[in-house]
Amino acid sequence: MTGMTLKIYLLGQFNLQFDGASIELPSRPAQSLLAYLALNAGVAHRREKLASLLWPDSGESNARSYLRQALWRIRKSFESSVLHWEDYLKIRDISVTFNEQSEYWLDADILLKSTQTQSVKQIIETVRLYQGELLPGFYDEWVLSERDRVQAAYHQKMHQLLTLLCESGRWQEVLDWGEQWIRLDHSPEGAFRALMRAYAEMGDQGMVSATYQRCIDALDRELSLDPSPETRLLYEKIIGEELPVYEEPRPSLTEFADQQPRFLDDEEPEKFEKHVFVAREHELTQLDEFLKLTLAGKGRVVFITGEAGSGKSSLIHEFTLRAQERHPNLIIASGNCNAHTGIGDPYLPFREILGLLTGEVD
Repeated sequence: MTGMTLKIYLLGQFNLQFDGASIELPSRPAQSLLAYLALNAGVAHRREKLASLLWPDSGESNARSYLRQALWRIRKSFESSVLHWEDYLKIRDISVTFNEQSEYWLDADILLKSTQTQSVKQIIETVRLYQGELLPGFYDEWVLSERDRVQAAYHQKMHQLLTLLCESGRWQEVLDWGEQWIRLDHSPEGAFRALMRAYAEMGDQGMVSATYQRCIDALDRELSLDPSPETRLLYEKIIGEELPVYEEPRPSLTEFADQQPRFLDDEEPEKFEKHVFVAREHELTQLDEFLKLTLAGKGRVVFITGEAGSGKSSLIHEFTLRAQERHPNLIIASGNCNAHTGIGDPYLPFREILGLLTGEVD
């Protein structure tokens, strides 16, 4: 990326720069139009589609007039910065295209690219670009959809970064980047888990408990949710001093191909201490009746509802334990939704269940 590259910043702000100087584009509709075109570079958009997308509440004639005005403002802004707008925009009678071959740089594009093969340093350079949500203060429908997509990409990359830092034992960096993630995202549980892990490895049990309470409060305040079973289990292991040295990520399914799952071994299953559970006998009896019907070939879907913190997860956990005691051959599989990826990953619970049933049983 050279100094003469057009830089388009959409994360946490709208800002255009060329040759080290800012390009003024004060019109909000023109900013929205340029952002949409840049995020979809190389795509020829019909004018009527752009007009209805950006001005959905205006009549067709007015919307097309607003589109012409927004294009004119973009061209004038480029020309005032000694930029040839023709290098970036292909404006035709029926379509408008952002030239993907032009010399430009877009922060959201970098964040959306895969980092699976990148080093920790490269991933850090990528996540640093996320200075806040996409186009803050813009409420166009297309912006909201793209905002979710970009936020999901940031969520995935922060999880990858913290995993790599934990594997390397770089605990202070885990603390720094975990806090950064919490500041810029909506109560990411992955960040709180990484913080608890780091404080545990650094021998600060007090901060482990404080971080877990922060997680509970943040999830309840912002999302009206309880911590996930994964988060609760990690906390219980740390407090119970059962946490081993950081474990590498689980091997892929192919590495288990020649191994028999542990629960099929002849050895006696591990003993564990049950949590104290009181009341809810009526609900447990109902669930047991539903299970009997299912075992008789009359399966059904059952919903357990209630306010945050009302004990839904504890009820399911207790029912699962009792069901396994009564029916030793019963296999339990579970999956969890992710409040942060939202519509970006609607099949996550089913993927987790299928993963358990097809071999990732450990």
